[in-house]
Amino acid sequence: MKISNIFLIITFLGISFSLAQENELPREAQEILKKLEQFEEREQKSLERDVVKKKKELLKAVERSARKVESKGILKLYKKVMIDLEREIATSEAIIEGKEVVNFIEYDIAYHYEHPASHIFQQRGELTFYRNGKVKMQHIDKKDNVAFDKTWDWEIKGGDIIILDGTHGNIEVSASPRNDSKRIILNWVKLDKTIKARAKNR
Repeated sequence: MKISNIFLIITFLGISFSLAQENELPREAQEILKKLEQFEEREQKSLERDVVKKKKELLKAVERSARKVESKGILKLYKKVMIDLEREIATSEAIIEGKEVVNFIEYDIAYHYEHPASHIFQQRGELTFYRNGKVKMQHIDKKDNVAFDKTWDWEIKGGDIIILDGTHGNIEVSASPRNDSKRIILNWVKLDKTIKARAKNR
């Protein structure tokens, strides 16, 4: 099915469900709308599967090409492309599985930030998100010794990520105003502290 046709179905569904709520359409009409919604969902997942397949093929091609590159500058560009593709594939796969997704973070990369109580602890922090819903937190002192090392769960709520930090209290993670996945905003709710974090380059 063409994208334009799917868009029309989505638009129709949006209008129809509004009418259904306001005017209480007959049961037969509501059943038709439900079937249309299920059809649209199947079509969306089918499109995502095609996208994932093509992007995985492209990722393999980029990886093969990168192995032949010797220039560090060019290799850095290749790695950025691979990171972007991996993130996009993970997002599409989550959609196929019916999971809520965010696209403003990068996985398996440490986000660096200043300790929320830096006036007490002379430490820097690192957060590394994993696709399995875990996030690794480390606080490192001036001598590069790990002073704190824990792994927490994270979940998506209202389009943001919530880190279920059992020590400092929950941390709300939101996108940077720059719309850059290498920068995120950390809101330490219990400590009433908001900090910017930046991903370290691979």
